[in-house]
Amino acid sequence: MSGKPKKLTKKARQLLRTAHELFMKHGIRRITVEEICREADVSKMTFYKYFTNKNAVALRVAEDIYEEGWAKAWEIFAENLSFPEQLQKIMLWKMEASKRWSPEFVKDLMTGDNLELKEFIEQENARSIREIREMFVRAQENGDLRPDMNVDFMMFMIGVLRKLFQDEQLHALFPDMATLMQNVFKMFYYGVLADKHKR
Repeated sequence: MSGKPKKLTKKARQLLRTAHELFMKHGIRRITVEEICREADVSKMTFYKYFTNKNAVALRVAEDIYEEGWAKAWEIFAENLSFPEQLQKIMLWKMEASKRWSPEFVKDLMTGDNLELKEFIEQENARSIREIREMFVRAQENGDLRPDMNVDFMMFMIGVLRKLFQDEQLHALFPDMATLMQNVFKMFYYGVLADKHKR
């Protein structure tokens, strides 16, 4: 089920914008409907006109985040850039975007008890895996990835990394999400690129 209200009015946009800001700063679990309404200067009656509960607005916020991410990725892929340049540009954008994400938000997004949100994240992860695999296959065929690397092994390791991103001990090693992502990217990036891109 989508978290999108039937009609995105000015009040609905105001609620979404406020919820987005509060979730990013404090996480989803900690924030209440009352806090969202107070910060947005909107009544609870108005909130429930557009969203059934906090889980519904959290789902819509997540949908907007992923939609923005996919749109940015396709925009970068449409540019006349080399494969490494595309990867770097996408990662730089992700690192910049992740600076707005608090550890609490990341944790709630990945391991929260909102079933609809969890289902949505799983669907998006599955879509991401399909798209990344196709991208890696094309890149290997074009000589941009090492020919001796097994694409399915690379996908398996990406799955392992996704699970590791939920580990609080891993997050404790870095000051923020952006720095963690940067380290993971460097490790992966320099390990799989063809030699022609390392000169």
